[in-house]
Amino acid sequence: MTESEVKEISDSDDFTILERITANTLLKDIPKSSLYNLELTISRAFGKPKESASIQTNEKIEEVYFKGKKIL
Repeated sequence: MTESEVKEISDSDDFTILERITANTLLKDIPKSSLYNLELTISRAFGKPKESASIQTNEKIEEVYFKGKKIL
């Protein structure tokens, strides 16, 4: 899709608001060579996928007792 075609979508009333917002976002991102705003727009429209992290540690787990009862 060329930049002029994207501009046509942005200016036309024949497209949905989401298509027009996406086209406007693309037009703003093209000069910056970035897709950050497009990614942000899509994640707001459809939801951000779940992200997970893996944490590994070599520390020992200590048990804490108070008055004979384990509290940690």
